[in-house]
Amino acid sequence: MTKPEETQESQFFIKDAYFFSLWVYATRDFWPQRYFGFRDLCLCSMWHYSETYEFLKKAFSKAGVKMGSIGRYSDVPDEDLHFPPSDERLKDYTLEEKQAILEACGSFVHDGDITIEQLDLLKPFFPSVLPQLYFQPDLSEKDISKLRAFLDEYIDRFLNGELIIYDKNCLTFERQKADFIQEVKFGQFLEKYGNNFVIRDFSFKDSDGDAKYGTLFVHTLYALEKLGFIKVRRLWQDKEITDTESKAYASIMVLEPLLEEMTSNYKKENPENIFEKYEESQNILLFAGKEIELSRKKKQTDPVLLIKTLLQEPERYWHEDEITEDWGYNEEDEVKKNKVYYAARKLNDLVQLKTGINDFIDHNTDKFRINPKYLKS
Repeated sequence: MTKPEETQESQFFIKDAYFFSLWVYATRDFWPQRYFGFRDLCLCSMWHYSETYEFLKKAFSKAGVKMGSIGRYSDVPDEDLHFPPSDERLKDYTLEEKQAILEACGSFVHDGDITIEQLDLLKPFFPSVLPQLYFQPDLSEKDISKLRAFLDEYIDRFLNGELIIYDKNCLTFERQKADFIQEVKFGQFLEKYGNNFVIRDFSFKDSDGDAKYGTLFVHTLYALEKLGFIKVRRLWQDKEITDTESKAYASIMVLEPLLEEMTSNYKKENPENIFEKYEESQNILLFAGKEIELSRKKKQTDPVLLIKTLLQEPERYWHEDEITEDWGYNEEDEVKKNKVYYAARKLNDLVQLKTGINDFIDHNTDKFRINPKYLKS
């Protein structure tokens, strides 16, 4: 059964693999270079290149944008092209149609560049031609805006639960967002890499590029970016493509709204892991139901000085120069390199020994704060 033509892209779910192709084509920052082949655009196997191409043509048409020219990879020998088609295969075409087909073959063989219209003439005769081609997009800012408007309108339907299921169930956006957050948490991406990292499509796909269990990784990335939860810096697929599937990869930055939601979720799921207070008279930290001694005999060690500084304004980041100034150092003083960083590491080590939690202080080498997921709401 075929979907009604007039509602195919606007109301039905688009395959995640197709959505990937259009998003990559419409975003200059994602382009591997000034040209890219079907392998760069397709998450499906090469047997589905033609379907991806037909989807892109329809999407561009609906958005009112003309696709760029198409070139041929120079390392494909002419004899492998099997051009032109035989007289037998052309016998049912008019003289005018034959001439257009032969001109398209000549352009392809001798010039290496053809138009979309010429490619459509060649495809019926040479269905395996697509892997030998690359796109040369020449999109204006206006063209890009039109394509993004097409993507935005579609993803709004996705966010609002307005898309029609055709033959496979798809999870709601809220469920997919929850799965995305769970993947980030399970992989400890934030703890290992900070707010910038590469994440791989964690859903299971069939040979058509459809999610087997209703997860739409690329849809979810676009929706999360549109809502201000993340910034997608790059989107690509792995080069170790098989006959059945390839995986999407994204370089992302996690933004504050998503961090706040993850913090809120963590507090609900782990109500016992809360920072209660710091008893300065004994240098004892009360956290996660444990008493954590930061120093013996009330010594003013660097971890002790750090927690005392951060507690002055516990919800914000403190920069290294602010902290050392609070410790009494002047600009002229020679301060040991990464002194505050090592204090934070030592404090986290002391907390981990008692609680198993290793990120009580959220920090890098310049900025430091008490991890907000452990602060009382």
